[in-house]
Amino acid sequence: VNLGEVRIENGTITYADARTGGRETFSNVDLEILLPSLDRSMRVEGGLDWKEERIDLALDVVLPRALLDGTSSDVAVALSGRPLTLDFKGRLDSGQEAGFAGDLGLAVPSLRELAAWAAEPIDAPDGTFGRFELAGKVAAAGTRAEISDATVLFDDIRARGGFTVETGGDVPNLRGAL
Repeated sequence: VNLGEVRIENGTITYADARTGGRETFSNVDLEILLPSLDRSMRVEGGLDWKEERIDLALDVVLPRALLDGTSSDVAVALSGRPLTLDFKGRLDSGQEAGFAGDLGLAVPSLRELAAWAAEPIDAPDGTFGRFELAGKVAAAGTRAEISDATVLFDDIRARGGFTVETGGDVPNLRGAL
């Protein structure tokens, strides 16, 4: 497969979930997709509007064929906009127990505003659920997710450490030290 360069300019993407009846629309979609071959790096760059906010994005996949074949590839993902900034650099595994591992950076100017924009408003006292930042090493596969060497900023709280979440049992299990 050789797409070369594909562009979407001022497009609209609509996602409809037939099970729930949910529907999402992304407008002002401007994307440039570079895929010289499945054996060379793929790059997607551009932006879109969702719920009246502009989100810029960049995606690099070093070996697209590896992901199609059920193995792994180095990847880099960057999202940026007023509600959040996210950077991930690491490996993505599309094998039997798909997962990812790498360095994560997440910055949210206001968790309260992010929640209201993305899903449901947070009912909490004023002055809480503001700024949130997370940086560290992240790994997830199957029912296990882990963040290590983490630096966390949440409102006036500053923390370092790590934690693991297991969701495979009857009750989710969260362990860690901050």
